[in-house]
Amino acid sequence: ATATPSKLVVSGSGSSWSNNNGMSIGNVTLANNCSLAVSNSASMTVMSTFQLGWQASSSFHSVLVDSSGKLFTRNQTALIGSGSASSNNTVTVQGGGIWDNGGRIIQVGNTTGVGSNNSLIVGNNGVVSNVTVVTIAAGDSLKMAGGLLNVSVAVSNTAGAVTGSGTIAGNTAFTGASVLSPGSGGSIGTLTFTNNLALASASTTIIKLDSNQSGSNDFVNVQGTFANTGILTITTNGTTPLVAGDVYQIFAAGSLSGGFTSSNLPPLNPTYRYDLSQFPQGILKIVPQEVVPGVNGPTN
Repeated sequence: ATATPSKLVVSGSGSSWSNNNGMSIGNVTLANNCSLAVSNSASMTVMSTFQLGWQASSSFHSVLVDSSGKLFTRNQTALIGSGSASSNNTVTVQGGGIWDNGGRIIQVGNTTGVGSNNSLIVGNNGVVSNVTVVTIAAGDSLKMAGGLLNVSVAVSNTAGAVTGSGTIAGNTAFTGASVLSPGSGGSIGTLTFTNNLALASASTTIIKLDSNQSGSNDFVNVQGTFANTGILTITTNGTTPLVAGDVYQIFAAGSLSGGFTSSNLPPLNPTYRYDLSQFPQGILKIVPQEVVPGVNGPTN
């Protein structure tokens, strides 16, 4: 789709589209708002390059695979917002939709760091599979929203963000000033990693505590080895106070390696303190501040 804006919809059981060559969405400089939708049990097969937002400053393009639609891409790296200064290009797979990438790489963003807010969104009951590597460039993101991403090698987050709730099957490695943030907005969430998760010393992990929500806090569930380092920032909803007796398990792992370099914890009422005795295992507790007889007020 080179006109701007333009739209292609493949929809309905038995409907299909097959390209022996490539598929480019927004394939001209400064193009914007082009879209592709594959839905309602339809399918699309692309036998060569699959890309959106590929040209310079080509932005706000979208691909939606929804309602049991199927997208099959083959033989080349799939590119999402790879053009210089391209931004806000999004592929969303949800609602029983499947994106089968034919054993190839998915690249989110421009690897030189020019451009931002390009995203792969794996939504509720969506599946992205048959992928070797997902690379996330600086300023771009992988957003899990109740779906499954299956990679044979790894998710490589160079300086972008992995957020939301869902399952990443395969290894995940953070490098550079990247961000790990379960949940979305003010909603808490759980990110599950079926293999290993390795953070970088320059990375930031953001965890929300909110006892008003079911589950009470964001949770990072690593079934393999969790190499945790970098900065851990804990936030609250700003209205529900942390009180003595609160216990939050913010991460769990098959095995642990390392430890966060530094932690930013919310301030407490002076009559409480943090019990960090199990913090290396991901458990954060709020307990009463001890009072020493003969000393006025709590002691540190």
